[in-house]
Amino acid sequence: MEEEKTYSITDLVEFIKIPLSEVKEKFNIEITSDEYYSDYDDFGWDHEPDYLHYYKGDIHIEGDVIINEPILDYFVIDGNVIINGNFTMVNMDGVNPIAIMGNLSAKNLIMGYESMLYVLGNTTIKELLLSTLSDAGELIFHQNVQAKYTAWQYNENITFVDEEKFETPSEIVEDDGILKEEFVGDPEELITAINNGVNIYLD
Repeated sequence: MEEEKTYSITDLVEFIKIPLSEVKEKFNIEITSDEYYSDYDDFGWDHEPDYLHYYKGDIHIEGDVIINEPILDYFVIDGNVIINGNFTMVNMDGVNPIAIMGNLSAKNLIMGYESMLYVLGNTTIKELLLSTLSDAGELIFHQNVQAKYTAWQYNENITFVDEEKFETPSEIVEDDGILKEEFVGDPEELITAINNGVNIYLD
């Protein structure tokens, strides 16, 4: 039986709207990438938003989460996120940035296009950490990162705040004998295959 897929972050839990000032005070957030988040100009706003969508507590999802919706809002999860399936973000136009204040774990973590994800706790990926982010996308890890494999197109869009906390896994590169031939050099096919439950690895 195929696991259920979640396509909207608002379907995960019930978020509440709280003023940005309250979140900034609680977490000592600065509007610079040297802290938790990037400049708000990167999110398509001319100024800071008046509020954020906030959820306090852990989130546990049995299936896959595929975020690809045009929501011009900022989401803060004050807890851990545990996804037994794949966690995919393929947003366009830098919308729907998500900040996870706790730990993140997933089978595969897939970041594409202009998605924005910030993890302040530890990150554990059972299989593949894949990034095909464009120049407007961003992925920032603040603590330990573990993954079996990594593959990325634009490494400069991934930030490890403490490089020593990144446990270097086997990086997938072309012709390295890890991926099946049809997925080498084709991120779109790779993302589709992963989310369809296709085995992408050589036996």
